[in-house]
Amino acid sequence: MFRTYRQLALVLAITIISSLAVMPLVSFVRDIRSYSDLESPGIAFTLTPDHATAAIFFGNRSSAAVARVEGTPAYKDLMLRQNTSLATSDRSGDFQSPVSQLWDLNGGLWGKNKTTEEMDKAAVEPVLRGLKAAVEAYLGNSICFVTVALSGHEHNHDYLAHVVAEAVPQIGLAEAWNGRPRLPALALFSKWLDEGDFGEPDSLLLVIDNSEYGFDLALIYQEEGLVDTLRHSYHPYTGTENATDKASLLQHALGEIIKPPFDYKFYGIQVPQTIKELVIYGDNIWDPHFRKTLDATLDSRLIRGAFQRQPVYAPAIGLAEISFRMLNDASSLMGKTAPFGCCWKSRGKGCPQDHGARIYACPA
Repeated sequence: MFRTYRQLALVLAITIISSLAVMPLVSFVRDIRSYSDLESPGIAFTLTPDHATAAIFFGNRSSAAVARVEGTPAYKDLMLRQNTSLATSDRSGDFQSPVSQLWDLNGGLWGKNKTTEEMDKAAVEPVLRGLKAAVEAYLGNSICFVTVALSGHEHNHDYLAHVVAEAVPQIGLAEAWNGRPRLPALALFSKWLDEGDFGEPDSLLLVIDNSEYGFDLALIYQEEGLVDTLRHSYHPYTGTENATDKASLLQHALGEIIKPPFDYKFYGIQVPQTIKELVIYGDNIWDPHFRKTLDATLDSRLIRGAFQRQPVYAPAIGLAEISFRMLNDASSLMGKTAPFGCCWKSRGKGCPQDHGARIYACPA
């Protein structure tokens, strides 16, 4: 049929080029209701002082609470430390707990003293690897992107965020979004996902995390899905408090955070003076002392209508939806690539297929 090898090669080349030219058109006219197979699931990890959780959000708007990984002693030491900043993180001898000193001694025995930042990254990595392994086992394929959020004191939150940003590439992942939203706001997003209602007009909400590590409270104003944290109270326990002490600390913090007037403005508009809804999450929300504290402090109307589904995973689920949107929005990832070889290793499932050639292609 073909007289020369050159003719055969020319026909094959034309066939391949024609096939490639049709692919964008096929994707463009595809029914939007069947888009999910072209999109990568959103993966989220959330870190608290004593554990971390992972969740997945899929293109069909379903979600999965995947895993909870307990923190190692070194991880807990890092998350509870209050005197670390980016400016002091290289002064490894200035402030160390016994756990950190043990890490440093181990490094010294091998002829290399590690900085505090290096030790802190080493403390975070095993927890992140555990979450990654759990998600990959659930999905049945490798993952390439994740979004991470964490709790922490106001004055060391930036440092913890920096440590996490440095640790994520070490476990073979890239961040779909490097924002670090507070966990209470993410629990609110989870509520909206569950109810299919992405924000109501002009309302105040109280979000409470009651966990073994301590509590995290937030008074949040929302307007049609836009949120602003007006007041925030984060308090990890020291380990010396009894049940009465914990209840007293929580009751005092709640009293302060709900105390009127709420003299705040959102884009020039005065916020409401009544708290409309309550969101509760955390691994200790069924503790009877906690329930008694709520009864003694809050309006019964709020308690009866409190949203408390998936209490351990609520922030991770809310963040997974954000991660999904960021990951599958071409404009949000311009200039970012998956870790080398990850898209291939995941059989194309770790990166959105319709943006692969332009954004997610692994470097050659």
